[in-house]
Amino acid sequence: MGGTSIDPNTLNDTLVISLGRDKRIIVKREKLKESSGNQLIGSNRTRNYTYETSLKNNRKEAVIILVEEQIPVSQDKEIEVKAIDYSGGELNTETGKITWKLEIAPGQQVKKKLSFSVKHPKDKPVMGL
Repeated sequence: MGGTSIDPNTLNDTLVISLGRDKRIIVKREKLKESSGNQLIGSNRTRNYTYETSLKNNRKEAVIILVEEQIPVSQDKEIEVKAIDYSGGELNTETGKITWKLEIAPGQQVKKKLSFSVKHPKDKPVMGL
């Protein structure tokens, strides 16, 4: 059971309502260990992260899905985050948000990779990645 609110002041002619999770669309996100690693160069450390999101359509009709992912955005000038690969998605560099609009046929599985690197001083640990 869930709840939602509807804004009556919406000026659009389309109303988007989430009806919950569709159990016939399977989504998995996993960190690829072979692509992630550490490099120590001078006084800086570079860490590479790679994630793969796979989507499978078990419905009898095609679906259009909007997938959103995000890379970290640094507020510290000494910490540099660089997007390496985002499988043709659209990257908003200010927010770090990556968007894919996918049309998935019945029974089809789609995989999208996201790779980024974080370069930071070795004496300044970066948490939460």
